[in-house]
Amino acid sequence: MYERIFHAGEITWYGVQVSKYADYPDIMGYQRREQTMCMNHINIVVNNMKENEDFFALFGYIRNREMTVSGKWLETMTLLTGAEADYLSLSHPDSPVRIELLKYITPPSPASRCDTAMNLLGFRHLALDVPSMEEMRKKVEDAGYSFTSETQVNTYGRETSYCIGPEGIIVELLCDA
Repeated sequence: MYERIFHAGEITWYGVQVSKYADYPDIMGYQRREQTMCMNHINIVVNNMKENEDFFALFGYIRNREMTVSGKWLETMTLLTGAEADYLSLSHPDSPVRIELLKYITPPSPASRCDTAMNLLGFRHLALDVPSMEEMRKKVEDAGYSFTSETQVNTYGRETSYCIGPEGIIVELLCDA
């Protein structure tokens, strides 16, 4: 695995500087960054907040911040009149990218299609590096979740598995073989 280097005041990810921290927190309490390009978070709309929080805890994600969000800004961004949602931010000690779970109170989300076909257009999965594929598969299966197949070795020589989580969320696990 490549070395992840974290310096005080900046993040270097696989040898490439992706962010420099400024000295002040933003309104959410996260360190603000200079205007550099980096992934900030992944938002997943869910119906069952607790089940999804527990699922991502299997991979080491922990509760970071919880609140209800609403207001003109949310209505304008989502094009949903009267938008109000429960918000839960999950963070991982080894990643600068947060997972944000959102459960709409109003208007309620339509029934999920829970279609796990891998060739659907649009966002299909998120991928997580894990230290041991065997141990992680056992942990996930013991929690009642399934995989699409046995572990495979991809084009880059890494072990890979697709896990089907709550509400059809697909998580790819990757591990150095």
